[in-house]
Amino acid sequence: DLKNRKVNPKYSPFYETSDCPQLWAYRTASENPKAACVSIVLASNDSSKLMTRVWEDDELYQAGIAFNALLRVWAWVKGYTPPGMKL
Repeated sequence: DLKNRKVNPKYSPFYETSDCPQLWAYRTASENPKAACVSIVLASNDSSKLMTRVWEDDELYQAGIAFNALLRVWAWVKGYTPPGMKL
C-alpha cells in the first residue's frame, strides 16, 4: 500500500497503526492468503526518502480480529447489517 506522508526522522514509526488492518482487508479481498502486505511510504517533505514496512502474518491476524470487531461495532451504531454479517 503506497502512502505519501510527512515524515519526521525524530519520531517513529513512519507507518500508522491503521495500515495493518487496511492491508489485512486488502489481502482478504484479494483471496490470496499469501499476498505480501507492505506499507510503502514516500516522504512528502523529502522526495529522497522511501520507507517500507513488511507486516508479519501474526500482526495481520491480530489486525483482522480488530478490524472485524470494529466493523461489527460500526454496523451496530449505524443500525446497518451488511448481507452475510452477524452482529
